[in-house]
Amino acid sequence: GRHTTFQSRTKRGFEVPMGSWLRTSLRERVEETLMKRNEILGIGIERKAFRELFNLHLAGERDYAWGLWPILSLALWVDKYYHS
Repeated sequence: GRHTTFQSRTKRGFEVPMGSWLRTSLRERVEETLMKRNEILGIGIERKAFRELFNLHLAGERDYAWGLWPILSLALWVDKYYHS
C-alpha cells in the first residue's frame, strides 16, 4: 500500500539553504553580531578578513556558508551564555 512505497525509499538527507539565508534573512544578524567587533570571539578571527569573506558570499561569487555559519553560531552562543 501507500506506506510500503515510502518505507522502501533510500535514506535522503535534508539540505538547509544556509547560503541563501546568510544573504537574506540572516544578513542583518551577521552585521549586528560580527561586524561591530575588532576581533571575532577573541580567537584571532579579524573583522576585516571576515568582512571580505562575507562580501564575497553576498556577491554570490562563491558559497562560503560552510565557514560563515559556524562563526555566527558560535558568536551568538558566546553572547548568550558567556557574556551575559
